Amino acid sequence: MPYSKDMTAERLASRRASRRNWMRRRAGIPLDAPVVAWGVRTPEYKRAQRTALQMKRQAGQKNRTPRWLGPAELAEIEGVYHFAAVMRAITGAEHQVDHIVPLQGATVSGLHVPWNLQVIPARDNRVKGNRI
Repeated sequence: MPYSKDMTAERLASRRASRRNWMRRRAGIPLDAPVVAWGVRTPEYKRAQRTALQMKRQAGQKNRTPRWLGPAELAEIEGVYHFAAVMRAITGAEHQVDHIVPLQGATVSGLHVPWNLQVIPARDNRVKGNRI
């Protein structure tokens, strides 16, 4: 039945509930599960979103690490991450390893290699974002 101006509020609520139940059955969500308002970010949702982003980043690093890197270059990469931890301990400020050319840039994508890494304060890394 198409929407009409004379549709009663009860009929409209019934149609919405029917649609919601259909969508829940299709998604495999129990009908008696609590309804979370659209846009509400539960801690579980935030955790899942953060984990998904971390997994995407790790996969991107793995795919951007060339196979031709030798043990010396791989050790150098580990050394850069160790240096970030040392800087964090010395200064007390958060330091992160930044890719000079981003791994997943919009126009260019870099590699996960020692000469594409730099240790910078976390604040500067967040400001830089996904740019060169």
